[in-house]
Amino acid sequence: MFVGMLAIGNGEKCPFCKTIMTKDIKIFDHIYKNHKEKLVENLFNEDEDMLFNLREIKEAVDFATGDDGFRSNEVIEILKLTRGEENATKKSNK
Repeated sequence: MFVGMLAIGNGEKCPFCKTIMTKDIKIFDHIYKNHKEKLVENLFNEDEDMLFNLREIKEAVDFATGDDGFRSNEVIEILKLTRGEENATKKSNK
């Protein structure tokens, strides 16, 4: 399990597959498209309690990407949507 900050640079391998990151591959787009479940599993523990608050996640994304907040806002929205989808699925399964 990967718990903590996700920082992957050009020339490094995706933690979930063998894809090597390049300037043409946006790591968060790649992970969300190909490994969304693994990403969410690694951000939340089995009890679904947050390991990090949204501010910490936002700062980590900005730091890892060298971004001004655009990518981190996208990541926060993805997490909110994903969490909402999971909660809706659980409610419908009850």
